[in-house]
Amino acid sequence: MSHTSKKAVKFIARLCLGQVLVAGMLMSGFPLDALVQKLADSKVVDQLYLSRLKNKVVDNFGVHEAEAATTYTGKQLRTVEYTLGSGAGTTATLSGTNNNGTARASGANVWFGNQWNATEATAGTKTIILKGTNIRVVSAWLKYSATMVSAADVTDIEMTLDVNPGPAATIDTYLDVVPLNTGIYSDTSGTAGPQITAQANATALFQGQSDAAWATGLAVHGFVSVTGPTRHLDTMKLVLTYEDDYSTVNHEEVKTVRYPLDSTNSTDTGTRQADCAAGATCSFTYDLTGRVADLDANSDINDVWFEISYEGDTVASTLNDLLNVTPSINGGAAGTAHSTLDLATDLADHLAPFIIYRPSVATNNFDPLVTASDTVDIVNAASPAVALSFMTVELVMTYTYDTGDATQTETVRFFYGQDTTNRAIDTKIAFAGPGGSTAITISNGGLDVQDMWFKVYASAVATGSLQVYSDVDTAGGAGEISQTFT
Repeated sequence: MSHTSKKAVKFIARLCLGQVLVAGMLMSGFPLDALVQKLADSKVVDQLYLSRLKNKVVDNFGVHEAEAATTYTGKQLRTVEYTLGSGAGTTATLSGTNNNGTARASGANVWFGNQWNATEATAGTKTIILKGTNIRVVSAWLKYSATMVSAADVTDIEMTLDVNPGPAATIDTYLDVVPLNTGIYSDTSGTAGPQITAQANATALFQGQSDAAWATGLAVHGFVSVTGPTRHLDTMKLVLTYEDDYSTVNHEEVKTVRYPLDSTNSTDTGTRQADCAAGATCSFTYDLTGRVADLDANSDINDVWFEISYEGDTVASTLNDLLNVTPSINGGAAGTAHSTLDLATDLADHLAPFIIYRPSVATNNFDPLVTASDTVDIVNAASPAVALSFMTVELVMTYTYDTGDATQTETVRFFYGQDTTNRAIDTKIAFAGPGGSTAITISNGGLDVQDMWFKVYASAVATGSLQVYSDVDTAGGAGEISQTFT
């Protein structure tokens, strides 16, 4: 891969430097002898009241009766994600990305609900479900992206949202509008534009809804417009952080879990290290065997999608080349082409699209309770096209589960560090980890880590490859793992 300009790239390298995400299995029980040992190791000598031990107390000196057992009765926080512009089907504009094959004009409104469409009524609404008691949303925001087709400064981005029921139901409420003609939102130089990204705060629209309304589902839709360049491959996600009452009584809740897919090429674990050649089919596998044990039925899947990112390799690029990929689940419904539509320009600025692919939840498609392990095939068009670098796929699933399930899955994230120095070639950088410590702590008993990976963001300012290292035993040397991305 040859870099001719500064361009951010993103990829996943399992056991490499970056941001740590851990998908763990949280067991509901904890063996008494194991708890005694845990307390002994931590030198706990005072009485520890645990209602789970039926009013028994464990300390360094043994087990005896508790004076009183205590149970937490406060609030809990959870963050869930939904993708908008998807859910109506798997054809173009229905599966998460606005890939209708025609560039959207500068300033054109494009609606998102259960699909993408220029007409509000056709776009429909997306159903957003939460479960719990005394639900209160503390944060809600939209995350938007698109790929420029023409090279122009972005001078305005507008987003609206309608949440029903809600404090402004049936009204398209404007969110975080970038004022028109008062400045440049994105300054573009060169012949190909960068990726457009924006976020908008929508918290005020998710206030006052009843628990019953959340359980049935809120109807959500809105539109986005970008002034300046033409664009394609719009995506929109909704991220909700909410609190509700904590309870030890079995009940339903909603969660979002993430898993990285592994490239099937050579020794890849996570992102594909070598380029995906023009005309090639590059495959990624996922395995949910035992990893979503609290998913009871496919009907409990509220939303599921694959996040796919890649970058055009300019070594082979010429005028009239473009990026054009078609994702699908192996043996399932045919996918649709996701093209950057940039035939009038070259790739001197390295287009790096981000797309969302929402599969059909059905037999021979995404069916984790029947086919837990499967393959996502990504076809890179033969012509006109170029090789693609840093191809990455991540599975995101939001589903309803029962808190009484014996084994439960959670995904947690840790920010691992940031380097702000323009480093010389062949310079190795070490990140200290969360809070300056490389130790990762998860407090749940019975933890069984199912997957661990690092998500790395980097900007290339010169020609070369990128090598990423990791070490999970803090010793370095023989225990260190590295991957090289070219």
